[in-house]
Amino acid sequence: MFFSAFVSQSPDSTGRSTERTVADVVELPLLLPKERAEELLRLSKRRNQSVAQILRNLVDQALIANPE
Repeated sequence: MFFSAFVSQSPDSTGRSTERTVADVVELPLLLPKERAEELLRLSKRRNQSVAQILRNLVDQALIANPE
């Protein structure tokens, strides 16, 4: 399985990046029908949460409900 990891870079004293470290997060592409994406954006505004927060919560609930 392939996940794209976010990479952070530490700047040196000149502001140039000298070291790369992999963060503890991954990027997961998500394809949704346009209408669902629009509904998700409306829900995020009503809840005052980001779409990512809503999706992380749903993933957490699914993992807790179905542990291995």
